[in-house]
Amino acid sequence: MMRAASRGKCFDVDPGIRKLATCALRALLLLPLTVTASRANPVVLWGSDPVRPGQTALLFGDSWDGCSSVRLERLRDADLPLKGSPRSLLATSVDIRMVKPLQVRPRSVKFLIPPDWAPGVFRVTVETPGGRTETLLNRPQILWAQGDRGSLVSAGGFVRVVGKCLAVTGHAPLLRLTGHGSVLDIKPSRSEPFTIGGPVPKSVQPGHYDLQVHSGCGGASGWSSPRDIQVVAARPAPRAVVEAEQMGVRGDGDDDTAALQKAAVAAADRGGGTVLLPRGRFVLSDMVTLPHGVTLKGAGMALTALCWSDTDNPPEALIRGSGGFGVQDLTLYATNYRHGIVADQVGPDAGHVRILRVRMRLDPFRGHLTTEEVNKRFVEAQKLSTGGGDSLRLGGEDIEVAGCDIYGAGRCLYLSRASGAWIHDNLFYNGRWGWYCISGSSGVIFERNSITGGDLMSTGGGLNCLDGSMISQNVYYAENTLRNMFGWDREAMTTDAGGGAYYGQIASVKGSVVTLADAPDWGNRDWTGAGVFILDGKGQGQYRQIVRTDGSMVTVDAPFVVAPDNTSIVTVTMIQRNYLFVNNRFEDAGVAVQMYGTSIGAIAAGNVSARTGGFHNFGMNYDGVQPSWFIQWIGNRIEEGNVYGGGHDQTTSVGEAHLGVFALPPGKTPEACVTLCCVVRDNVLENNAHLAVGGSDPPNSALTFPYVQEVVVEGNRVENADVGLIIARASAGVLARNNTFVHCLMGMVDEVAIEQRAAAKRAKLYAEPGPLLHLTFDAPDGKAFPDVTGHGFDARSRGKCIVSPDGVKGGCLTLDGSSYLVVAHPSLIKMENLTLSAWVRTDHIGGRWGILSKRISGSAAPFILTLMNGAVAFEATDVNGKWTFNFQSAPLITPNAWHHLAAVVENGKGAALYLDGVEVAHKENALARVQTDEPLVIGREAWGGDPPSGQHPCLFTGSIDDVQVWAQALSPSEIAVLAKR
Repeated sequence: MMRAASRGKCFDVDPGIRKLATCALRALLLLPLTVTASRANPVVLWGSDPVRPGQTALLFGDSWDGCSSVRLERLRDADLPLKGSPRSLLATSVDIRMVKPLQVRPRSVKFLIPPDWAPGVFRVTVETPGGRTETLLNRPQILWAQGDRGSLVSAGGFVRVVGKCLAVTGHAPLLRLTGHGSVLDIKPSRSEPFTIGGPVPKSVQPGHYDLQVHSGCGGASGWSSPRDIQVVAARPAPRAVVEAEQMGVRGDGDDDTAALQKAAVAAADRGGGTVLLPRGRFVLSDMVTLPHGVTLKGAGMALTALCWSDTDNPPEALIRGSGGFGVQDLTLYATNYRHGIVADQVGPDAGHVRILRVRMRLDPFRGHLTTEEVNKRFVEAQKLSTGGGDSLRLGGEDIEVAGCDIYGAGRCLYLSRASGAWIHDNLFYNGRWGWYCISGSSGVIFERNSITGGDLMSTGGGLNCLDGSMISQNVYYAENTLRNMFGWDREAMTTDAGGGAYYGQIASVKGSVVTLADAPDWGNRDWTGAGVFILDGKGQGQYRQIVRTDGSMVTVDAPFVVAPDNTSIVTVTMIQRNYLFVNNRFEDAGVAVQMYGTSIGAIAAGNVSARTGGFHNFGMNYDGVQPSWFIQWIGNRIEEGNVYGGGHDQTTSVGEAHLGVFALPPGKTPEACVTLCCVVRDNVLENNAHLAVGGSDPPNSALTFPYVQEVVVEGNRVENADVGLIIARASAGVLARNNTFVHCLMGMVDEVAIEQRAAAKRAKLYAEPGPLLHLTFDAPDGKAFPDVTGHGFDARSRGKCIVSPDGVKGGCLTLDGSSYLVVAHPSLIKMENLTLSAWVRTDHIGGRWGILSKRISGSAAPFILTLMNGAVAFEATDVNGKWTFNFQSAPLITPNAWHHLAAVVENGKGAALYLDGVEVAHKENALARVQTDEPLVIGREAWGGDPPSGQHPCLFTGSIDDVQVWAQALSPSEIAVLAKR
């Protein structure tokens, strides 16, 4: 189904465009564009590739109005290697097709790639009344590259490329190095859609080269844009080998700390080298410091063990070095400890660390400890970090951790500000409250690892800026298995780090200098490297990185393609971009993959979830407004969707999993879209899980602003669920097509379409004279209570409701504090003008008690009529999310007596409260009230009691009779008539 293209504004974003060249756009994730000088010319800022024939492509940018057709060309493939310069060869088309767009919006166009075409590189030409533009889809895009020496590649080593559209089934990709007067083609030894790599010959001359990728499709136009890569000489062999035994290391049960330290210094004094430990067990009592250039190497994990004595005052770390060291082929044992292996994360000596084939068994709770001793050690561990001590604490350039088996009491891995890091083929165990943390890094390959909760309180971890960095980017997270995360928020993989310095308008822009309209809150932090994201107004759809700040003046790294002005709404926050989650498995966690706040250009493909809350992304206000843009969920699977204590922040006590594209509202004015341009394609949800687009998590029916925009949902399969796909009202530009729902009670629920039908019905109902609903409570069964107006607003009991004969006008409803009523068709109860009327009798005067309210949860509400400590009270949320309608009368309620209560709201003027036909309180308010799909409930409120508590709902005790709701603001004389017995 296609959503209406005219609904809502579009909030553009730019997750990958970083540089301008000759006043034209050079895209990070796309191709150079053909752009005319016309202001109305269409502009491409992002394209949704990879995309196959029969699938929907989404182009996002600006000025798409009037687009009636799209010209598509499948470029001709050619045998590799291509001769001549990649740029000099003309690409020809093998197929050409004019297609009608599926959906056109001011800043997006969605169209179908012909299903009878073969996979390949597609040239797209879009023409509007303002001009035309061209771009390519499925052209390989290098996000980053790294080698066997971190960000560098050594002659005779290997190069690894991570990006999009790097390989196509049935075609042979190619890597090309161009420089120093030569062109070197490398046949990849590993080729996948998101990563390829291959060996670099020993004969390559050191220096800088242009690195390009060709997927085998698209001929000459199938080459990626070049990326600089530096080739260096092969790593030299260690210059010294020091036998630890020759330096006094005995392994006879005595303390070997001093002798082992002496051996490490000796290796450093010889210009660096390897300290060899033989088979045996070596007792240590203090930290071993490894100088730069020294590797500590055992005879094997099962042969060599370093064993630290238990102590109440352990050293900072078991093994410590600034950088440039290695630990290999041994096991570390410790009882009480602070950290395991530690290196500097920043500074001139950080990085160049190798931890290879190392086993750790670090457990301060080992043995016969008393409860008091366990508690003391746990409390001390929490002073080290939120997850206790770190088994590995590393950072900087050129880090490798491979083949290790790491079990510790706290965090298994803390990797900060790393670049060119390769973490692979390890077994990690998180300890008590332990987690893993990859923070503020750029260029990390994290693959084929297992992370397991080693304690009943273990949690997950993820990628973030929690180390104070302003940017985290370029992480390839693939083929990992994560399981048994039951503590804390239980997030197996989450992006994280709240913060923001500004949200508001722009005063002016001149080139690369942006002047903010109000004073930002820079605090004591250096915001260099953070992003200035345009959320609304002119220039929507772009972001730039901060180069420097001077009060309200911000210099960014490049001018905007479409310059913002004083109508633009921007946010300044951290950047998290280019995360690829590929073929991972997640079991028994609160959520599998979560993009929490800022997430730009992330892709999750081929991941599997079992007994987690599923997958989701959302922009949000996380101590600063943070966008979630250009996210793709491709070919993921939810095997088991039942959730118990899961979801983000443990928001779901019991429920089902989802694959969701959400937004948590900024909560600030003016409002803006925070989640933009997402693709949900070819995912399989096998049981107890659903797809969800728009709105928040958990759902909030009060949200109507389109915080989520431009989403394609296609080719997915949902089985054995209550609902297959939910498209929330707080969304726009959603296109859903070719989805399959099997054994679902409902296939797709489109709240916008439902709301449109409800609006037409409301208009008819509200035009009729008399009350909208009227409940007399004369039915004797205590279960169902008909609406005597005939409009169908019947009420049903939750719990046993008693019908008593001593009502004001016949029977009445008597509630004993364990039951209440819910009224049908809440979407039809959304009146701008409103009158609530009910007769009430109670002996519970103190506290807060709900009479009529349109909410079941603790969310926003269009009206709440309560008794508050003997007074009549009214509450409602305005359209800005504030409770500006709250007011109450003096305490006038008499116990055990019938009173008539009424609340009247006149839109644009305010509200009045009546008791027994007389006005007792009034509040002026020109704002409109929020409207929700929460149910109308009688005798219950989301919080209250005596004394009032926000921790649980309250249920009224007493009698209620003759409930009426009017879609009109009744006059005082009309209220007086209702108050007559």
